Amino acid sequence: MTGVLQDVTATRRLEARQRQAEMLFRIAAQATGVGIWELGPGPDDIWVDESFRAMAALPADSAYGYADLLHGVVHPDDRARVDAATQAALGASGDAEIDIEARLVGVTDRRKRWIALKGRRIVGI
Repeated sequence: MTGVLQDVTATRRLEARQRQAEMLFRIAAQATGVGIWELGPGPDDIWVDESFRAMAALPADSAYGYADLLHGVVHPDDRARVDAATQAALGASGDAEIDIEARLVGVTDRRKRWIALKGRRIVGI
């Protein structure tokens, strides 16, 4: 048998730091009550955390794509503006931001909420 050895100490340290940073981020998000979302490259490639689900009154086991959330959660009077801002950020070359206020209508409770929607497109990750 022939084999190789490789020192992976630095990689293990980086992985531990990453886990710690993710844990601190989750704690900060929970403490401040913000909802977190991530929109990927595909039309149904969206992830939302539990705080986002609570603000939008989404059922816990539900799956939604971008269009589902836009048409099912964003107030009808705000949809075009939210979509235009999102598409502009996605279509920009390089990093781009979205920073608008809009109304949500809860899926299960139909309650209207004003939210500040902020996000940043990050290229190269």
